[in-house]
Amino acid sequence: FFVTAGSALDPATVLEFWPTLLVGISSFLLIKFGVIYSAGGVLELSKGDAARVGILLAGGGEFAFVVFNLAKEQGIIPETLGSLLTASVIISMSLTPFLGEVAEYVGKQLDVQSVGDLKEQWFGEEKWEDLRYDVSVVNEAKIQEAFGRFDKDGNGEITAEELQNIFTLVGERDVEGKFLTLSQVKTIISRFDDND
Repeated sequence: FFVTAGSALDPATVLEFWPTLLVGISSFLLIKFGVIYSAGGVLELSKGDAARVGILLAGGGEFAFVVFNLAKEQGIIPETLGSLLTASVIISMSLTPFLGEVAEYVGKQLDVQSVGDLKEQWFGEEKWEDLRYDVSVVNEAKIQEAFGRFDKDGNGEITAEELQNIFTLVGERDVEGKFLTLSQVKTIISRFDDND
């Protein structure tokens, strides 16, 4: 596939239209990233994971070759435009390894930022070190204070979302080194929750 795709790349087209390709590919990558990143919130992905997926999938795909060739054959787009679009897809696909590295870097930065935001949201100006509790001493007031910090909606229960925030706050990660998703937290709860 890649040999065939590579042979479809016309170097003359790339040299002649490089400014158009540069703007077109950049715009395409940014728009596709924006759409995928935005969908991450709907799919309950963390900002870091949404960025990883969005950046990694921002490049062109194989289906574009089929669509562009069909459009050229049917006379829907001119030959030059078809060559230009094909070149943009091939070049964006060749950026995938680089985009993978960028995705991981940006994802980690957003993960770290999310933890910092959570700490500030939950604890305000207090320092994390000032919030330690001695679990060997039963102190009802301290236990209620600790519980209250995590029971954000004040309903007397810690929800899966609140528990996910706690896991993120303390740096709990899955086997791939990523913060736990809401789905993973719900699985953990289902293993230990006998209230159903």
